[in-house]
Amino acid sequence: VKDVISGFFIIFEDQFAVGDYVQAGGVEGVVEETGLRICKIRSWTGQLHVIPNGEINKVTNFNRGHMMAVVTVGIAYEENIDRAIAVLREECQAAREEIPELLEVPVVQGITELAQCAVNIRTVGRTVPGEQWAIQRELLRRFKNALDREGIKIPYPRRLVVHREE
Repeated sequence: VKDVISGFFIIFEDQFAVGDYVQAGGVEGVVEETGLRICKIRSWTGQLHVIPNGEINKVTNFNRGHMMAVVTVGIAYEENIDRAIAVLREECQAAREEIPELLEVPVVQGITELAQCAVNIRTVGRTVPGEQWAIQRELLRRFKNALDREGIKIPYPRRLVVHREE
């Protein structure tokens, strides 16, 4: 009975529909079927999860409204951060002109962390629902190429060993 009542409200309130990418009942994936008793969600790795509607107490729908592509890039401490930000902004402008799923020019928000090995810079951009992950990957690729082209180093873990002779 609990499953049917929950299923009624899921359908009546239009919480999600077939084809939506959701996180519900402890799984994440594309909704393949909804009914009064169960919901079927296929994860991106192919598994089909059959979830009793009574177990769905929280739903995150990644297909409703605009989504944000969020990209954080680490820059080496030795680099000129203002120059790196300028390069990222130029690349964001080019990306907006070439990627129709980007709804606006991504915004380079600035430094978000002075991490152990890097100065982290965050960029966010509004995207078409469901495309945020593909846009994030594309922006990362573009940022890496642009920073390489400009000779700006992206850090990686390094260890300095000092050998002293006595």
